[in-house]
Amino acid sequence: MLDVEYVSINNLATSDYYYSQDSDFFNFANDIANRTDAPLVLSVSYGEDENAIDNGTLQTTNIEFLKLGLQGFTVFIASGDSGIYAREECTVTVGFPASSPYVTAVGSTYYNPRSKEEIVVDFSGGGFS
Repeated sequence: MLDVEYVSINNLATSDYYYSQDSDFFNFANDIANRTDAPLVLSVSYGEDENAIDNGTLQTTNIEFLKLGLQGFTVFIASGDSGIYAREECTVTVGFPASSPYVTAVGSTYYNPRSKEEIVVDFSGGGFS
């Protein structure tokens, strides 16, 4: 929903909505690369803990994102909502595919009208891979 709201701010932009029942980012990237009608700028607002994905899947998915970049696509991925401490058990982790070197991870900010500054929210993602 966040992506739809963000895109709707610009009345000159067109938007398409892609939905998948799973969070298989390999299939997502591969599907986009093979479409003839795919937009060149993509925004994805979900992810999963990188440490929950096996290394082979991470590598093959990163290759698919690399291919998208080589084809002229720009992929923005939400950095996550929890910082590096992902869940209640306080394990240090990072979100994937935001950790991919072939996408742009985007965190959350808000505008403070008093100071006229853009401020990073304390629940936005971050960390290291």
